[in-house]
Amino acid sequence: MVKHCNRLQGMRQVLRIVGGMVMMTMLMLGSVTIGNYKEAIDEAGKQRMRIVEIMKDRVMIETHNNYGNPEEDYKHLLSEFDETMSTLQGFVKSEESKKALKEAKKEWNTIRAKIQKPFDVKQAERFLSDADDFIAKENRLIQSLIKESKLKEGKSEINRAGLLRMLSQKIDLIYLVNSWKGEKDSSELKKQMQESLVLFRKTLDSLKSSKHNTSETNAILKKLDRIYFFFKMSSDSDGNYIPTLIDKKCKQMLAYAKKLVKLYKNAQ
Repeated sequence: MVKHCNRLQGMRQVLRIVGGMVMMTMLMLGSVTIGNYKEAIDEAGKQRMRIVEIMKDRVMIETHNNYGNPEEDYKHLLSEFDETMSTLQGFVKSEESKKALKEAKKEWNTIRAKIQKPFDVKQAERFLSDADDFIAKENRLIQSLIKESKLKEGKSEINRAGLLRMLSQKIDLIYLVNSWKGEKDSSELKKQMQESLVLFRKTLDSLKSSKHNTSETNAILKKLDRIYFFFKMSSDSDGNYIPTLIDKKCKQMLAYAKKLVKLYKNAQ
């Protein structure tokens, strides 16, 4: 009996050790690493997407929408966001990049304080402008990183394809806030959608002329073209939209944009 108990205790100890090692391995695999400028530009670009995803999760939590477990996603995104900020801080070299990162971090701290408190639909609508302020500062950081890397300004397909990742989430957030507000023709939301679609179109057209395009990237760009026209028609229409269809299209757009970034990173 004593031997049996000792054996059980020994097995529990082994399981605890193995469990700890698995957890440590998972944490290591989940960590953000930046080894070169392509990765730095990509990770800085992801922050534009994450800020919108964070706001989207908070709106879902505030409206008691549990689809996709937004509370867990929100916690994960906060951790990933802060970790990326710290990793970028250890990578940037020029004073210009350091200043841009500092400004982006300051903007993030302001936004974080806002979204952690309960809010109403009017404040949720203002989140879109807050996101734009952060994205503008993050864009300055990305342009500075492009300059540091000796890539020609405006020629980084990684950055431009990364914009499509962000737009997929921003369009989703606009529809989400619009659904909460219950007004399809809200002037601020309509303006946000129009600006997003203009950037979507401009980004797509610029990527179509890339010298790094292949048959695979061209096929993805054609699919994104069709998604653009879907959102354009939906935005121009006076009829009601179907939330599940909007969500599906935004997820498709995000998946295509992520694939594009990966292809352009490997091509350059």
